[in-house]
Amino acid sequence: MLVVAGTDEHVGGISYMAFTSDGRRLACGCGDGAVMVWNTSVGASLASTTAHSGEVTGLAWVERLAQRTLVSTGKDSAVKVWFEKRSASGVTLEQAWCNDWLKSLPLSVSVCSTAHSMFIAHSNGKVTVWDVSSPQLDVVQTHEFLAHDVGATSVQVSRGGDLLVTGGKDATAKLWQKNEEDGTWKGVALQRSTGHAAPITSVEFSHTARDFVSASDDGTAIVWNVERREPKFRVVAHDGAVLCATFLGDSALVTGAKDKTIMVRLKGFLFVSFLPLW
Repeated sequence: MLVVAGTDEHVGGISYMAFTSDGRRLACGCGDGAVMVWNTSVGASLASTTAHSGEVTGLAWVERLAQRTLVSTGKDSAVKVWFEKRSASGVTLEQAWCNDWLKSLPLSVSVCSTAHSMFIAHSNGKVTVWDVSSPQLDVVQTHEFLAHDVGATSVQVSRGGDLLVTGGKDATAKLWQKNEEDGTWKGVALQRSTGHAAPITSVEFSHTARDFVSASDDGTAIVWNVERREPKFRVVAHDGAVLCATFLGDSALVTGAKDKTIMVRLKGFLFVSFLPLW
């Protein structure tokens, strides 16, 4: 296990994390608006900056550009693009683009690097779609659609860029397919008889996009089969809200909860670790 340290000076703890696809960089967002980038091979901090005047709500790496590029969103209603810059004195995060007048609070961000598209979930229930192919020039909004009536809390795009999953304060997870002709997104009906009973906190696709997981304030996580549009299984192993859920490979599910536990479900067996997370 690699331990990274040195975040004690930040108020509010870590609010969001994002790895690059090669695992060599870890970006962390903080409750005080700071963003830090770590070299995971040695556990050392490379760069940090005060990115937002409020809590960082989302982070995503934009791959396949000429230089390492990071997107951040915050409770200051801003979305920003950062370049990792190297010089003789070290590594810095340089702001390449900023939109700080979003009409609705951004609560989550996801990037499809193959299409250079960025997706932001907003507190008004909408998802906005942006072109991030040339962030040094401009980042342009191309589409928007209403995903949830109450508020969109989480969004993730599949690696291929043809599927999107969102979660909302209305306790629903929704699957969307891209219309290749005009670039719009159409909702795909999911089987709702065994859904969540409280707002969704996190959604994420598996590596192959055959499944996705939704986590909720109701203390459960549900893994859904994309092709059949129905739940595969539900995880009920936490005392309190499940704050995040992610896949580890194609056979393991990891969940983190408000009860300060991390649970790993591997091929039908449950392994629960009680960790001093904060």
